[in-house]
Amino acid sequence: MDQLSTLGIIHTLMKYTIPILALSILLTACCHRSDAEIRKNLPGAWHFVESSSNQDRSVFTVSPSGDFTNVVIRPDGTVGAETAGTFQVQDGYLIGTVTKSSQKGQKVPFVLRTKIVRVDDTEMVVVADGTTNEITIKKDTR
Repeated sequence: MDQLSTLGIIHTLMKYTIPILALSILLTACCHRSDAEIRKNLPGAWHFVESSSNQDRSVFTVSPSGDFTNVVIRPDGTVGAETAGTFQVQDGYLIGTVTKSSQKGQKVPFVLRTKIVRVDDTEMVVVADGTTNEITIKKDTR
């Protein structure tokens, strides 16, 4: 009797294991795009609102070559900072090399690396090196 019970449990586990594995692989494939796919979708205007109390809005414009400009707009509409440089996508990281900055005393060039957590046609979620905070950057589709 115990043998039949054990065989029933094994049968049930095997019955659900394959579909669960297939679903896991499918979900992984849907959420993780190749570097080439991300590079293809990168050109355009992107924005995010900083989570700090000041609620500055950061707007990036990325060209097909990977060159970008970034403007930080304060809640009152004034420009807080402007930067420019190039983006690369490599091994699941978005790597920004800043070559121009309007911030006084900021030495350029400098490099920012962010791990791409997930991406689709309308948003990208990244985590900056050395942090655990996720940043959601939304693509402007207007």
